[in-house]
Amino acid sequence: MPRDTRITYEIREHLGVIGKRSSGWRRELNLVCWNGKEPPKYDIRDWDPDHEHMSRGITLFEDEMQMLFRLLQRHNNRRAVARAGDAVSGPREEMEGVETALSEAGEEISAPADLSVLDQAGQEAAVPF
Repeated sequence: MPRDTRITYEIREHLGVIGKRSSGWRRELNLVCWNGKEPPKYDIRDWDPDHEHMSRGITLFEDEMQMLFRLLQRHNNRRAVARAGDAVSGPREEMEGVETALSEAGEEISAPADLSVLDQAGQEAAVPF
């Protein structure tokens, strides 16, 4: 008997549109249950306008999404420190100390209140962290 290879999905919550394509497809962040399995996972992939067809994408568990968020925060903090170091004259060692402190604090930094993404209608929406 052949094995059933159909993939089923249920978008539990649409979190936002990351980007739009001229074809009408959108790269979205959603909470999706795949093949009836719980809990839903964070899912990043392109979808057609009717959510009937999708591209390959990536799914993340809650803890993986939190780590991704922390890594992006840390990266942005380092970039901000580097830009500040370029704008201010001072010993490089002092700036490295600030960068190290920000990196160590990165685990405890929460999402900025003004961080946003596009919702399904293309309007700005707050990030749900």
